[in-house]
Amino acid sequence: YNVNDQLTQSNKGQGDAQDRAEILRFVYNNDGQILYRFHDTGEGNQITHTEYAYANGHPVGQTGNTEDDITGSQTLLDTGRYNLMQPYGEDYPDSAVTFYTVQAGDTLQAIAGAVYGNPSLWYLIAEANGLAPDAALSEGQRLQIPNSVQSGRLTADTHVVYEEGDIIGSTLPNLKSDPQDSGGCGGFLSILIVVVIAFVAFLVVGPLASTISQSLFGTALTSTLSVSSLASYAIAGAIVGAAASIVQQGLFIALGYQDEFSWKSVAAGAISGALAGAARGVGQAAAALTKAGETASHVTLAARALQVASVATKQLIENGKITSWASLAVAALGPVRGVGENGEVVHLVEAVGAGSDGLLGAAVDYLSPWLNAAESYLRTGEVTPTDWANGVAGTLSNAINGNGLGETESFGNLRISSRQLITNLAVGGVLTAFDRRAGLDYLANTV
Repeated sequence: YNVNDQLTQSNKGQGDAQDRAEILRFVYNNDGQILYRFHDTGEGNQITHTEYAYANGHPVGQTGNTEDDITGSQTLLDTGRYNLMQPYGEDYPDSAVTFYTVQAGDTLQAIAGAVYGNPSLWYLIAEANGLAPDAALSEGQRLQIPNSVQSGRLTADTHVVYEEGDIIGSTLPNLKSDPQDSGGCGGFLSILIVVVIAFVAFLVVGPLASTISQSLFGTALTSTLSVSSLASYAIAGAIVGAAASIVQQGLFIALGYQDEFSWKSVAAGAISGALAGAARGVGQAAAALTKAGETASHVTLAARALQVASVATKQLIENGKITSWASLAVAALGPVRGVGENGEVVHLVEAVGAGSDGLLGAAVDYLSPWLNAAESYLRTGEVTPTDWANGVAGTLSNAINGNGLGETESFGNLRISSRQLITNLAVGGVLTAFDRRAGLDYLANTV
């Protein structure tokens, strides 16, 4: 509101059918009437700009587009809703008495509106013809239309009357429907889709890179830092990343989890996939060097850097900023995974501190589950029940099972420790007592 207590801007928030917040803005004249109205509906390119004109305090016209016609701009001046208020005098409607022949359905108000431009002057015709206000008119009846200097009333029936509320419209906030009724099933299905697509994409990169190496470079894929091998892994990663994004978005749109297709997400998947593929190629070289008993520290560092770049690039393209520093930390400290000769998922580059009995290995294992909680506190100033649950469950799992970032258990066989599963289910049950929806989401993630 401005200093005159007039509404100048209203943010109605983002509803279910909107892709951004709905915004209204207003500019007033010195008489307190709205001169300009801006309306961003929050849907696509549906934005309106409307200007209003006044004379002697009365609305006389408007120009611009409206919600009824978003794409077109129309100017109304002394026409349509803004009918000209005729100046009654000796020369209008006529200097002499005229006559009007009644048509079917005519009323005194309708005739006054036609001959005077103002239905409120019906009484002049009634007085000149000796008619009662409620007299019925007969088709073909001849009425005298007197000249008069009387002025009519400005009403909503005779002319546009300034109504600020009509121009401003509703200022009630937009609402989003509560997804809680899904009972967690929708969340579980979306998680399952993401996991399956990610796992299939992970397995496909290697064979596709081998095919690309043979087709484009005429050489077999090797575990060396050759240009052909790295390029093959990067190209394969880009193709698989883009395809995974397309498939995932298609399923989400079909199931109602996503409103519209995003090519930005496809681009993010392709670029992030290319970097992840390159990281995998460098990781294969590092694994080969380690197996041969050679030093691979620089190669290992390059693999981690590419892995971090893959995670960061995806966040920057899709969101315009880093949304999870914790995920970057995990990418930097965690293992670089690939597929071994036996077809199982292996760690090409082990996690920082893997196999270490010192403080570094323990710190990585036990602090990693709390990274998201710490970041949540730094961003929002609070730690949610879900953040606490993730931290507690991660710590208990490490303590009970000895699991951490350094473990090399094969994800390919989906071997899940029964003790770890029971621990996570117990934590999820406790979380449900504090926040039912958060608890259901946590249990869905656990399963």
